[in-house]
Amino acid sequence: MSSPRRIILDTNFLMVFGLFGVDIVSEVDKACPFLYKLCLLDKTKLELDEIIEKQSGKDKSAAKLAKQLIENKKFAIIDTSDDNDYVDDILVKMAKKDVELTPKIKSIVATNDINLIKRLKEQNVPVLRLRQKKYVVLEE
Repeated sequence: MSSPRRIILDTNFLMVFGLFGVDIVSEVDKACPFLYKLCLLDKTKLELDEIIEKQSGKDKSAAKLAKQLIENKKFAIIDTSDDNDYVDDILVKMAKKDVELTPKIKSIVATNDINLIKRLKEQNVPVLRLRQKKYVVLEE
C-alpha cells in the first residue's frame, strides 16, 4: 500500500467555503482519486486569527468558517515554529523539499494565490485550485 500524499491547505483555499459556498473537502475528494492527508501549517491558523481580528464582512466570516472546518475535520497541523518565514515561503520550501525527497509522492499545495501558484509550478509542485468559483482541479 502506498503512502498518502500530503495536501497542504493555504489560508485562502480554506476560506473558499465561506466566500463561495464550495465544499472544499468533497471537491478535493473528487479531484484527488488517491490516498491523501489534508493538513495545514500552524501559521495558517494564525493568519486566519489575524483576518478574524482585523477584517470585517465576508473575509471575517469566511475565516471564522475556515477555523470551524479545521476543528471539525481535524486536519493535521504542521509545526513550523522554528521557521520565521512567511507562510507562502514555508509552503514553497516544504513542497520543494518533498519533490526532491519523494518525487513519486509529492506534496500538493491547495491555494488560489496566483503568485504562490507561479512559484510552486516553477518548482514542479502540484497545485489544487478553485476554478470558476465552483470546483477544485489538480494541476500536476
